[in-house]
Amino acid sequence: MLISRPMIEFKFACPVCGQHVSATAADSGRQMECPTCFQKMEVPTAPSGPSNLILRATPIPDRARLNPLLSNPLPGHSGPKHPSGFRKWRILLWALAISAACILGIPLIRWSERWLSQTKPTESSVSAPATNGFPWSLDVTNAITLEQPVSGNLHRIPFTPEKVVLQGGVLTFRQGQSPIPDLALVLVLHAFRGEDLAGKTVVISSDRPAAPSIAVRWQAEKGKPATERYHNGYALKISFGQPAGGRMPGNIWLCLPDPDCGFLAGAFDAEIRRPSQSRGTSPPKRR
Repeated sequence: MLISRPMIEFKFACPVCGQHVSATAADSGRQMECPTCFQKMEVPTAPSGPSNLILRATPIPDRARLNPLLSNPLPGHSGPKHPSGFRKWRILLWALAISAACILGIPLIRWSERWLSQTKPTESSVSAPATNGFPWSLDVTNAITLEQPVSGNLHRIPFTPEKVVLQGGVLTFRQGQSPIPDLALVLVLHAFRGEDLAGKTVVISSDRPAAPSIAVRWQAEKGKPATERYHNGYALKISFGQPAGGRMPGNIWLCLPDPDCGFLAGAFDAEIRRPSQSRGTSPPKRR
């Protein structure tokens, strides 16, 4: 008679926001998203026995930024090799191309300059459709304080957060009641407790090389979730008041460096939550 042993659960932390997630040994090596900041990560190997230690997941980089053949060439492989005859033909073709470019270059440059001068959009024509009059700018010195409730526009979608939550140092603006938000923005600040941000103002200029992580989450085609992350390039000014009754008042001015001129600005009143010790207990799906 076979006796089934219960699967021992263990906890691990998101490498970005520190969210604690529960898993079992069967989940080790699987990929999943953090339920708080949507960071893709790999579940760590389960401990061999009971342990109170919190393991750290491995972040999964954006595939679009990877070029494994260039960054990690195979041992003993320095790239494709071609016979000498091929190299001679390649040099000859390059010489012919350069000669043609020199002959046609001047009239081509004049034509392109004339075409660009007629088709180049103005700054107002680019930003106006998305900002609806909001003074979008990547210069943080242009930041203004709006007393109206926080709102904005992300990916050309009007954004009026229905819920704002401050959990540890993770500030989440969320629109929609479904488990997958219609639209959400997550700002990961450096704080262990939400109360640690009381009375503080954070200013991030667009030229700062490394900045707090921002994730924008929305529903793309057929309700499939999509996420875009920003690690720098944006302009942010956010101020926090004094907590009272389990809530934290604040004011945000944020402009994102995207073609749609995404922004979020206004006053908010965030619910303060303790950093969760057990979320995402359902088994992660294989990808």
